[in-house]
Amino acid sequence: MINSLDATDIAICKLLIGDARITMKVLGKRVFLSPSATRKRKNHLEDDGFIELHYSIAENSKSEKLVLMHYHIKLIANSGDHIKRFMEKSMESRQIVNCQYVAADLYDFVLTVKAANFIENNRIVADLCQGFDIFSSSNDVVLSETKAVNLNTL
Repeated sequence: MINSLDATDIAICKLLIGDARITMKVLGKRVFLSPSATRKRKNHLEDDGFIELHYSIAENSKSEKLVLMHYHIKLIANSGDHIKRFMEKSMESRQIVNCQYVAADLYDFVLTVKAANFIENNRIVADLCQGFDIFSSSNDVVLSETKAVNLNTL
């Protein structure tokens, strides 16, 4: 049973979030372990519930904090009322902490979402995006912060 995640465990989770199909050989090279040692660590993370089906998950009972994710979303049609409708729909969810309309080549919006786990985070964004033609989306996970913000006061 893993009591706390060390830097290598966190790196494994991050890499699996980025590419769930990564081989143990490549994953091992990136975290400076042999493929067998990497597989052993991954198996422990799976056994303890930190990784499920190669998708990292975080539950409040295990991590004692909410999962905070940033999503970068680009709409196919970003003219007319599409922008306004997307922003209004984002305001319907308390778990979408922030929705920024930005001037960027690769995306139109940056969303900040907090939820109990990665699966819930993805469900919230999937629900938000229903009814919109999405050109592209990407996300990143906040594993630690240099300046903690109390999200309950936002």
